[in-house]
Amino acid sequence: AFERIKREDDYAIKLGWTHIIMSHLLREIEFKQIQRSPIQDLSKKLMEYLSNHFTEPITLDSLAAEFNVSKYYISRIFSNKIKINLRNYLSMLRVEYASMLIRTTDASLTTICVNAGFHSQRTINRVFRAIYGITPRDFKNNVHNYLK
Repeated sequence: AFERIKREDDYAIKLGWTHIIMSHLLREIEFKQIQRSPIQDLSKKLMEYLSNHFTEPITLDSLAAEFNVSKYYISRIFSNKIKINLRNYLSMLRVEYASMLIRTTDASLTTICVNAGFHSQRTINRVFRAIYGITPRDFKNNVHNYLK
């Protein structure tokens, strides 16, 4: 079949010969199913990954793609082992990081919001208030007053 293909043949003829060649090759190839061992302690690997990437946009879909498992499996890990959903876990990591930035830098709250991985000032305000009981601005004012 290789010898029958000519440079001047049109595309359809070359494609036809290619199909013939591939069909013969596929009959000769032996396929084996490889058993993949499950990821050992995926919850630990998830925590490590999230602690290194929490400032980035992360979703169940992106984690599923990263770890080559279904998003439902990741969701079950959060529900059953970690006992908190992904969004709330990320919010806790981001707020803790934001509070550290507020305590240790003079960056604006807008900059801190972005650097901590929040998409909006409104979101950081809501989450910050839920965790600390005050807004990031009040936290910043209290921290700076305390340090004076």
